[in-house]
Amino acid sequence: MRRRTRRSRPIRTALFFTAGIAMLSVAGFLLAEHAAAVLEVREVSLPLVAEIPQFERRIAVLTDQVEMAELHAATSFGSQEENVNVYVLPEDNRAAVVLDPHLVQLVVVRPFIVCRQELA
Repeated sequence: MRRRTRRSRPIRTALFFTAGIAMLSVAGFLLAEHAAAVLEVREVSLPLVAEIPQFERRIAVLTDQVEMAELHAATSFGSQEENVNVYVLPEDNRAAVVLDPHLVQLVVVRPFIVCRQELA
């Protein structure tokens, strides 16, 4: 093996010193970048996070409104014209059979009811 001489010792020390300074510079640069990223997150993300409860309340209110609108649509009756068209019996019995299944039952059962009343 080769023995290190006194000449190589200052060169080796200078190389280690230079490498240490370079690594320290890179570490400082990376710390500065990390600090900038943290500041950016603080400026951008934190205000958005603070608005989340407000958005959750809005979503709850809108969901309730949609449910109420669906309930209202299910329970509300149509316009007056629709009510007239639905509840007024047509003159022709065939049209009544086509329009409403309950009327079909009335048309079929009516002769039997009339016949029973005549017999009684």
